[in-house]
Amino acid sequence: MTDYGQIVSSHPWFRKYLAVYSVDRREWLEYQAKRLEKQDKIFFPGGMGIIKNSSFLSRFFGKSFSDFTMIREEEGLDPMALLETIKEIIRLRGLSHLALKVPEEFRTGMLLEGISIIPVITSRKMVMTLSGRTESPETEGILKGASFPRDFLAQVSREYGESRFHYDPGFRKKDISDLFLTWLENSLKDPCVTALLDPGKGLLLLKTHDILKSRIGEILFIHVLSKARNSGTGRRLINRGLSELCSSRCGIAEVKLTAENSGAELFYEKIGFSKFLDEKTYHFGSKSVVRVKQRG
Repeated sequence: MTDYGQIVSSHPWFRKYLAVYSVDRREWLEYQAKRLEKQDKIFFPGGMGIIKNSSFLSRFFGKSFSDFTMIREEEGLDPMALLETIKEIIRLRGLSHLALKVPEEFRTGMLLEGISIIPVITSRKMVMTLSGRTESPETEGILKGASFPRDFLAQVSREYGESRFHYDPGFRKKDISDLFLTWLENSLKDPCVTALLDPGKGLLLLKTHDILKSRIGEILFIHVLSKARNSGTGRRLINRGLSELCSSRCGIAEVKLTAENSGAELFYEKIGFSKFLDEKTYHFGSKSVVRVKQRG
């Protein structure tokens, strides 16, 4: 019988999350082990991973997208054996796209076999403790739950798709813009998402997550239109957003950005965020588009 608790506790991210989220170790272990037990798992010689369908991408493109995350690896696991398992998953499930989170040594093994791998984006998660935070006086004029005209959302999506920090060679830039517009419209309908608007300048989306007895606040998305940059709009939106998360009894705020975007990282550091973890994305040549993510 598989010991999911042992698998979870040996995962390199387990202690890091445990420290940041300030939850009881035993409760956290049981919570994650139960989640893992319910997920769709792939076992192969020397390791195990979980696979999850990306339903939003699949519906948008009319193709089959999935994510695969390496959970357990044993000493001596052959990178090429993993690659063969991945190919078999793609074939049996008829996937057109598979995103993978694997250690750096597997990327090295694939390179040695002559498989082309191109670095794409390094995602960086940053976190901040919200205890003791008070309302910022800079947030007057920020509207909560406002209606967003579709042409405004379309403009945001176009600028987002054209940004060098969000370019993904697996998709055309127009695909990214159209995909993101659909994602924005869907997110605004999510009851767990709070939308803030600085009229004609920018918007911010927040989302809350309950983990055991803790509530985590996520800065899901922020965008300041190009014509309004360097005007303090981003800081005003974030300050109001953090106040909203405090009002929702969130103890931690987290945000994900591209590590190459040093300006954004400095912006969040000045507000009080600190680096938590990195995750690198790769493409390697295949008739199917396959994205390989490196654990940071």
